[in-house]
Amino acid sequence: MISGGVIGVALLCEQVLHIPLASIVHSLITEPGMSAALLIVILLSLDMLLPIPSSLVMMLSGVMFGVVGGGLLSLLGVLTGNIGGFELTRRYGMGFAQRLVGKEECQKMDRVFARYGIVAILLSRPIPVMMETLSVVAGLSSISRG
Repeated sequence: MISGGVIGVALLCEQVLHIPLASIVHSLITEPGMSAALLIVILLSLDMLLPIPSSLVMMLSGVMFGVVGGGLLSLLGVLTGNIGGFELTRRYGMGFAQRLVGKEECQKMDRVFARYGIVAILLSRPIPVMMETLSVVAGLSSISRG
């Protein structure tokens, strides 16, 4: 389903809108600059809301900007997405959280968060899905933003 959407968007850009998507992507990868860095941060930030293959984006970030630069860009993007998920959940509540990560995941991570609190958030950083889910569940709690 997702790959069909990607192909559809690519065809729309290339054939209908006459946007040279392939050459744009090629130049972003071979000559990375501010646009590529911003795109990485945006994609990783949106991973909270959209099914974006974050590990692939992070690897690409490392290839384009090196281990340190790519790692810092990845960290910035992931943290931005996590803060966004926290804030959106804090504002819109349980219904939003359940739509975002699913009812069962919310319940499971709520139990983890209730038991381990901030330690769970810190330890979940390197674990995909758990990191995003705990950030969303934390938005439902009384934990401070700091």
